[in-house]
Amino acid sequence: MPLIDVSIAQGRTPEQLRALVSALHRAAEESVGAVPENTTVIIREVP
Repeated sequence: MPLIDVSIAQGRTPEQLRALVSALHRAAEESVGAVPENTTVIIREVP
C-alpha cells in the first residue's frame, strides 16, 4: 500500500490539488504497479 505524503505551498485551487492527487496515483501505478484503490495520497499545504 503506497503512502505518498506531499508538502506544497498554499495557494493551489481545489482542481489543481485533485489533478496532483490523480497524477500521483497514476505515477504509483505505472512505476511500481500499485493499485489505485490501495494508494493513499496526503497533501499538506504549508504557508
